[in-house]
Amino acid sequence: MKKLAIIGLILGLCIILAYTFGNHARAFNPTAACIHNLQMIDGAKEQWTLEHHMTTNDTPTWADIHFYLDSAGLTNEPLKCPGGGIYTIEKVGKPPKCSVGGQHTLPSSFR
Repeated sequence: MKKLAIIGLILGLCIILAYTFGNHARAFNPTAACIHNLQMIDGAKEQWTLEHHMTTNDTPTWADIHFYLDSAGLTNEPLKCPGGGIYTIEKVGKPPKCSVGGQHTLPSSFR
């Protein structure tokens, strides 16, 4: 009986630890949050391009696209990468970039 209680206690602790650490890892994943921000920037840039009849030579500013980010529930301040990077909007037709680089880029399948 005592062995069963100890096994149950150990199993319960393992489940609690796995749940706690698993949720923390999912709740704050800077790479995933950065990619999400890049997607939002890209979408705002595309909307700006369509509504203002821009071409691939045009590059919007944060002031140009803040309306589209704000309508998505985001601030009118430039978005900040949770990994410490700085976003560059880039020209129309090019994906926005994060200065962190590496995995902090839009997947090619996104465009």
